[in-house]
Amino acid sequence: MNTTASRVKCLALAAMCGVLLVAGGASAAEFFKGKTMTMLIGTSPGGGYDTYARLLTRHMGRFIPGKPKIVAKNMPGAGSRRAAGFLYNVAPQDGTFLGTMQRDAIFDPLFEGKKSRAKYDPRKFNWIGSANEDPIVAVAWHTSGIEKYQDLFSKELIVGATAPTSILAWMPHMLGNMFGMKFKVVAGYPGGSEVDLAMERGELQGRVIYSWQGLKTRRKQWLEDKKVNILFQMNLEKSPDLPDVPMVLDLAKNADDRAILALLFSVNTFGRPYMTGPGVPKARVAVLRQAFNRTVRDKGYLGDAKKSKRLIIPVDASRLDALIKKAYATPPRLIARITKLRQPRGKVEMRAASFQVVDGKIVKIRAKGRRMAIYFKDKGKAVRAKVHGRTTLVRVGGKKADRSAIKVGMTCKITYEGDDSFAKTIVCP
Repeated sequence: MNTTASRVKCLALAAMCGVLLVAGGASAAEFFKGKTMTMLIGTSPGGGYDTYARLLTRHMGRFIPGKPKIVAKNMPGAGSRRAAGFLYNVAPQDGTFLGTMQRDAIFDPLFEGKKSRAKYDPRKFNWIGSANEDPIVAVAWHTSGIEKYQDLFSKELIVGATAPTSILAWMPHMLGNMFGMKFKVVAGYPGGSEVDLAMERGELQGRVIYSWQGLKTRRKQWLEDKKVNILFQMNLEKSPDLPDVPMVLDLAKNADDRAILALLFSVNTFGRPYMTGPGVPKARVAVLRQAFNRTVRDKGYLGDAKKSKRLIIPVDASRLDALIKKAYATPPRLIARITKLRQPRGKVEMRAASFQVVDGKIVKIRAKGRRMAIYFKDKGKAVRAKVHGRTTLVRVGGKKADRSAIKVGMTCKITYEGDDSFAKTIVCP
C-alpha cells in the first residue's frame, strides 16, 4: 500500500474512533445522569485506604459524563475480602459501583489457593487505576539496638501485626526464612495506629510493613526526632526519597528468590487501587478509566490531596492489569516456595490489650461521614480517640447511646489505648 493510501486509511480509522468515542460519551452521559454511584471501601473509616477513596469520590464525578453523585460506603471485614466479594458477586454490574481493597488481598487467591477465603478472581475485575504507588519500608525504634538491617542477623526485633495471617506477620516470617533475619511477631493489634502506639510505649520495637508516605505524613515528628531507623525498602525500584536505604530485592541470592521478592513487592505498585465488577460493559469501564485519569491530574483534586497530606503518584489500569497477569502466571513451584517461606518459625504471640481509662473533657469533635474523633487531654497532653460506629460502646446519662450524643464540654470516662487509637468505651454523664 502506498503512503497516501495509508494516510487515508489512518484518517478514516481515526474519524471512526472519534465517532465511536462521541457516541460512547453521549450514551454514558445518558446512563450516569441523575445516578448515585457507590465507592465501596474495604476498610474501616479513618485509615489510608478510606482517606484516599473519599478524596477520589469528592472529585471524580465531575469527570464522568452526566456528572453523577458518588457516595462512599465502608465495608470492612476479612482484610477487604468482604467488600471485594460483594463488588464481584452482589453489586450491580452496570458501572455504578466502584471499590477499593487492601493490596495484599489482590494476591490472596494466588498464595492461598483452595484455602483462600476470597470469593473473587482479581484477574476478572475491571481495574480503574491506583491513586498512589506506595513505597514500603521497615523501621526499628531508636531504642531497639537495631540501627541497620545487618543487625537483624544477630539481634531479634519485636514487631507488631494485626492478624497472625496478615502481611504484617507473614512478611517478617518470610524474611527470616529466606535470609535468616531475626524477628519476633506479636499479633492482635486492631490496626497500624495501635502498632505505632505500642512502639512508643516500648511494647514493640519495630514494624516491617510501613508506607513511606504514611510515615512522612502521619509520623513526621518521628523522622524529625530520629525516633525510628529505616532498615530497608521493599519495592521494585528505589524510592527517590530513599537513595541510601538498601533494597531487600538486592539481597536475593539466586534467580528464584529474586523472582519471589519481585512478585511480592509488585503489590506495592497497586498502592490505593480502584476497580469495578467483572460484568461491567467495556464501554462504561473505558469511561470510568478516562474519568479516573483526568481526576488524578486535576488541579482541584491535587490541591485537596495536598491539604490532606496525601501524595498522588497515579498508576493506570493497563499497568495494574499487566502486573496481575504476570503474578498469576508465576510457576507453581515458586508459589509453593512462597507458601513455605510465609510459615512462622515458632508460635506467633498474641498481645494482651493495653487499655487505659481516663476522665477527659471533650474540647473538640471532628465528624465527617462515618468518621468521628474526639479530642481531650490525658495527663495534660492533647490527644484524640477515634469513635467507631459499631465497636465503640457509648453511654450517656446511664443509657446506651449513639456516638452523636457525645458533645463538646462533656467530661467522659474514656477507655482507649492511647493517642489516635479507637476508643473501646466512652461513658458520659
